[in-house]
Amino acid sequence: MKLPVPFEGELIDYLNSESHREVNTFNRFHYNLMSYCQKYYNFRAAFIFRNPKSKNSMETFIRPLSVTVWILIICSAALLLFFFKLSYWYERKSTKRRIETSWSYLVVCLTGALCQQGMISTPHLFSGRIVMLFMFLFSLLIYQFYSASLVSHLLMKPSTRIRTVKDILHSNMKVGCEDILYNRDYFL
Repeated sequence: MKLPVPFEGELIDYLNSESHREVNTFNRFHYNLMSYCQKYYNFRAAFIFRNPKSKNSMETFIRPLSVTVWILIICSAALLLFFFKLSYWYERKSTKRRIETSWSYLVVCLTGALCQQGMISTPHLFSGRIVMLFMFLFSLLIYQFYSASLVSHLLMKPSTRIRTVKDILHSNMKVGCEDILYNRDYFL
């Protein structure tokens, strides 16, 4: 296999020159062929590089809110669940009605409220309705803030970590090509 020969000066001048046509023949031939096609068909040849996205799908949905905000949402939901349990327990005791007050039932109700799906039952006492109102207001605010943050995050221009050829060389991108002799020349 014959290795490519280094050259001096500008690449365009070297590819257009007729001296030593037997050196780097394939590269020079294709450049001249593409030049003729460009003039004849009037097109613009270009190299387009798109920066790779480094985010996986889970990170995209968790990132709009910080870890502290997620922890505070969980703590607030637990506090609402406790007050919800307390108000349902008090309503069951004071009205002598058969009301479901198990933790699993209340977790399903809270999850339905946080996911904007509503609740199965409505409390009859004023205290339970206040807790329910706070739960729906809390879920509305979280939902609106999260949706707006997610949309703005998805619309943001991705960061361009790769700006030069050297950055491409130092990135963890993988390259593949057909194992042909002239491709080996290009990579050398």
